[in-house]
Amino acid sequence: MVFCEDIPPKISELTGIEPEDLQGAPSLIPVLRVFKDLLQDHIFVAHNVAFDFNFIHCTSQQVLGEGLFNPQLCTLNLSRLCIPSPKHGLKFLNTHLGIKIPITHRAYADALIALKVFEHCLNALPAEITTTQDLLDYSMGKLN
Repeated sequence: MVFCEDIPPKISELTGIEPEDLQGAPSLIPVLRVFKDLLQDHIFVAHNVAFDFNFIHCTSQQVLGEGLFNPQLCTLNLSRLCIPSPKHGLKFLNTHLGIKIPITHRAYADALIALKVFEHCLNALPAEITTTQDLLDYSMGKLN
């Protein structure tokens, strides 16, 4: 978690995070620096990657003066291509795939669910997907 002064009620309702939960949490700047150091030039993977990537990119630009320019892989797009399911949201896939992580809409839990969805997708890829670039292209609909 990262300290912030105010949490909109809608976010508290969605995540269960209350302002008192953030007391003593680190501030944004050191957390972003560590995140960028860990990410380096690796692929940024997330469920609905555009939302998370753009949010972190813009915040990083504002706070650190430098954004993110990593390749992106969207597990939401990939799940739509690889997992027969009526819905592809993390909460639904958590149950549908039998992942059974008890919490959703929290960063760590959602990251674990996205990882499990990604693993399911890797096991269902077409045989012609053999490289990382193939996977990135496929997830963006370029190899369909």
